[in-house]
Amino acid sequence: MKRILAIVMLLSMLLLISCADVTTPKGTVEYMVEHMRRGNVEEAMKVLSDPEDAQPILEAHADPVQAVVSKKTFEKAEIKIDEAEIQGDKATVSVETKTIDGPSMANLKERLDQAKSGLSADLSEDELKQELEKAADEINWEDFSTMKQHIQYHLSKEGDRWKILAKETEINTINK
Repeated sequence: MKRILAIVMLLSMLLLISCADVTTPKGTVEYMVEHMRRGNVEEAMKVLSDPEDAQPILEAHADPVQAVVSKKTFEKAEIKIDEAEIQGDKATVSVETKTIDGPSMANLKERLDQAKSGLSADLSEDELKQELEKAADEINWEDFSTMKQHIQYHLSKEGDRWKILAKETEINTINK
């Protein structure tokens, strides 16, 4: 039964990801969010208009601990993506999030750094990430403080696809 449920969940996730349509502004944001939730940062960053904007994020995710912190934070976040406001080849997509706050993310990273120090140095990167994900899953996320944010993604149409203009994205913390 568990195996069937796991297969159904996997197929549901794949369907959701395949439904994210980068030919629409909302679909582009959904595509990015879903790939971040899966820990596939390289794929998520492909929707940025300027590839240089992805570099700091990709460099941070080279650290397995930071990669797991990001993935788990996206997995646990409540994210509501509104319909796009489109004006010609420009669009805005509003997103409301509820996720752990900055100090809680730092606490999570510290806990995972400690977990990493207790693991074998012989683990492959994938094995290390799997062990860190297990450690993150054992943490009581209810202990973390949360914040709500309102994010305005600005997008530009490039050919038949929409791309996120990272430098124009606005993030406002609503409350903690």
